[in-house]
Amino acid sequence: MKPYQQLKFPYGICDFKSIIREDYVYLDRTKYIHQIENMGKSILFLRPRRFGKSLLLDTMQNYYDIAMKEEFNNLFEKLDIGKNPTDLHNQYFVLTLDFSCVRTEGGVDVIETSLYNHINATIQDFKEKYQAVLKKKIDVQKENSMWSFYSLLSSVLSTPYKLYLMIDEYDSFANSVLVSGEQSEYQSLVGQNGLLRYIFREFKSATRGKGIDRIFATGVSPIAMSDVSSGANILQNRSQAIQLNQLCGLTHDEVKHLLHQTCRACQLPESKYHEALGMMEQWYEGYSFDFSQHERLYNPTLCFYFLQHLKELCTYPRKILDANLAPDAEKLAFIKSMPGGDDILWQLIEGKNILLSEIHDDFGLKHMLDAAVQDLSFIASYLWYGGVLSIKGETGMGKLLLNVPNLVIKKLYIEESRRQLLPDAQLKNMANDVSAQLCEKSNMAPLAQFVEKNILPIFSNRDYKYANELTIKTIFLTLLHQDIFFMVASEQEHRRGYADLALIVRPDCRKYKLFDMVIEFKYLSLKDLGMSGVELRKKTTQDLKALACVKEMFTDARNQSIRYAESIADEFQISHKQIKKWAVVALGFERIVWQDVISHQL
Repeated sequence: MKPYQQLKFPYGICDFKSIIREDYVYLDRTKYIHQIENMGKSILFLRPRRFGKSLLLDTMQNYYDIAMKEEFNNLFEKLDIGKNPTDLHNQYFVLTLDFSCVRTEGGVDVIETSLYNHINATIQDFKEKYQAVLKKKIDVQKENSMWSFYSLLSSVLSTPYKLYLMIDEYDSFANSVLVSGEQSEYQSLVGQNGLLRYIFREFKSATRGKGIDRIFATGVSPIAMSDVSSGANILQNRSQAIQLNQLCGLTHDEVKHLLHQTCRACQLPESKYHEALGMMEQWYEGYSFDFSQHERLYNPTLCFYFLQHLKELCTYPRKILDANLAPDAEKLAFIKSMPGGDDILWQLIEGKNILLSEIHDDFGLKHMLDAAVQDLSFIASYLWYGGVLSIKGETGMGKLLLNVPNLVIKKLYIEESRRQLLPDAQLKNMANDVSAQLCEKSNMAPLAQFVEKNILPIFSNRDYKYANELTIKTIFLTLLHQDIFFMVASEQEHRRGYADLALIVRPDCRKYKLFDMVIEFKYLSLKDLGMSGVELRKKTTQDLKALACVKEMFTDARNQSIRYAESIADEFQISHKQIKKWAVVALGFERIVWQDVISHQL
């Protein structure tokens, strides 16, 4: 690792040559090349967005490319693979297609034209790059990119070398079309005579002695591959291989080392390093991609975003969630459209775990549109591939335990829920105002009244069957969640149990006049109250507070909030007195009553 004064973080950079030549931080993953070669000749490797797949592919391209043979030592001599290279290094022509370049709007004809244009442009670059080696000229035909591809293969066969085909984001444009709801367009891409299926069928055919020796494809999910399987069933999905768990992503030790170097560059004390590490653990860690739950990983894009900001300004970024990750929210919106999908998202916001016997890998269009197939296991598997669920462990019966990886991903869930609860700008503005009054002035009344008047009526009578304090807690969590000033935790574990909702001021925001808060929620059904909804709405707040069952709930919530606040104060090394404590009791989906635990005033 280079001296801390010279740290350069490759945020958003996936050009391997630039990273090495310009002395950016490069976390060596080249030792995995040995394992990838031994796994087979046609590999599919899936990881969530912004996990370093493109950089991995570019690294492999430079390693195998015959045109980079003279640069091998300069690029790889300090890396694992340079010290122990395989026999195949610099032994291939490399053709790299990037399907994320393909347009997804404008209909199938536009997509087809964009895809063929990309293939042709890539082949033209290939022709110019290898013209000194190729003995037979490649005929690039503007109107027929597959003819250009066949001509490329013919030229390759005229040499002693073979072709390594690399495909980055193989599912990018197909998944974009599917998630956008254009089902007929998606079918035209992956159906029996679909464009994508045809392309992969030709790639498969070229592996039968026609020039292609190896294929390595990356993507996010197996959806498109399930649909084009007849054309690409030679690709082995090795995404869950234990030995490749750390191929993309940062390990805990790597993050600790980089953060420590960054803090030294800023001359920050050791306490600040531990504070920053705690923040990165809560927001960016938690991903695991094999069923053995090997070391959980960090999202590299988010880490470099945080570290770069810290290095330049010696402060944490104001916005913890990098906008580059935001498009993952599209997957959550897509899931919400499935039967039961909305309930699953709410369960995850509430902090509940999901138990699966296995991760599904058969997602094709038929299954994605078949309500009978879209059960909990199916939806959770889709979310796992997208990186918005992670394997946390196993039960005693061998089932996989999945949950939200970290606070950044939880924010995506909450923002999707917020769009449902607050469908227009006026409601959003009102919600922001009443939330600010709680956080800045410790005034619960406006928020509770807003929930009672504007949110509870959204829920229909059928929701009473499933309603409990988690439902109410999730409503408040959705309205209060933001990462600019607070770490907002739901069911945060402490030594004395779990706080329903804790709003902990970010360490770098303690200079502001903000309060740490613990809110405990209780729920009484209409049956518990012995009233109808109409009767309940006629009662005054004082009448409701005087009910024996409500008093009992306030007592329980008050005792719990005090106990949890003491634990939180110890954990975060803050004064117990500065933590505001609230007890909130929901009476059906009709009324909300609340109490300041210290003053007992409304």
